[in-house]
Amino acid sequence: MHEPTHLSADDPKAFNLNEEMITRIGQEFDFVKAAKSFSQQVKGKADDEIQKTARKFFRDFGRRLMLQCMQEEEKNPDMTYQTLKEYLEKTGMDIFPLVPQTFIEIACLCSMPIFEIKVVQNNSDKLTYQLPNCQIYKTLTEGLGQAQADKLPCRFGCLSLNETVIEKLNLNAEAIMEAEQSKDGKCQFSLVSKK
Repeated sequence: MHEPTHLSADDPKAFNLNEEMITRIGQEFDFVKAAKSFSQQVKGKADDEIQKTARKFFRDFGRRLMLQCMQEEEKNPDMTYQTLKEYLEKTGMDIFPLVPQTFIEIACLCSMPIFEIKVVQNNSDKLTYQLPNCQIYKTLTEGLGQAQADKLPCRFGCLSLNETVIEKLNLNAEAIMEAEQSKDGKCQFSLVSKK
């Protein structure tokens, strides 16, 4: 078993995500490239076939992305994650919503052309974040046209990565989509505690 690297808080880079990890995950799980591939795969097909393919294609993509992010961060944690885990263990606080947020941020930052996700709620009841100006949506619009992009076939990927983190962390929560890029100018997802 690989032992995690222990980082020193004296190193200012220790609190950043591992750049090699970001590059590696980004190359394997580029959401924009996946959207282009999906668009080519379904172009000209009937609407019901596009939605059926989208569900399978993006759900698989989101699940594999989250599993890879969780594995990589556990294997080579940054100082922020190490400190968070130590704090939660010491205090006995629930891992929700802080640990899921960590993995969701890693997944989004590694796989999408963004520098941050906008967290709008983070408490013991709910973790809510937004993805404004989504390039995946833009890519789908270019590849499939506005009408198909507005159905947000990519939502299955974002929902799947949220569902995967809930499953793997054994959380009593559900993942929901609360806003859509096509209607609201942003996608908004929440993990809602069922406690």
